[in-house]
Amino acid sequence: MKPLVSVVLLVGVVALVAAPALSTPPTAKHYAGTLIVTGLGPGEIDVAPACLSFKKGEMCTELGDCGTWEFVTKEGHQNEWVGKLDFEQEGVLIRTDVRGITERVGSGSAIAATLIVEVAGTVVNGAFAGVQVTRRDCLEFGSSDD
Repeated sequence: MKPLVSVVLLVGVVALVAAPALSTPPTAKHYAGTLIVTGLGPGEIDVAPACLSFKKGEMCTELGDCGTWEFVTKEGHQNEWVGKLDFEQEGVLIRTDVRGITERVGSGSAIAATLIVEVAGTVVNGAFAGVQVTRRDCLEFGSSDD
């Protein structure tokens, strides 16, 4: 996979959705999921495993790139949130705006998010969906090649 594509995919992970209102916020939670990015080339779609971890007001990818997040609404078992992740990789500035939803599912939670990623002046779309797992499993999943 091209380095820039990998960066875009990892940034997309940050585009997760909010946590459930009847459960705790996503703080101290980790989500392993699939990141999908479109618009990198004509008819091109990239899919990759990813990990997104949350701290109070902060979210991070499996590579340690971090940004901010905050709640938009809290309703029932579902919360909506927004986040931003801006970082530089290989001299290229990558900016990501994320809008997500986290929903309580049994004893855990699931996440879904949409992303708008700007890489060197090019804007692409992305999505992330996953489930809550342990930090170790999340990092292992996000770093895998499958």
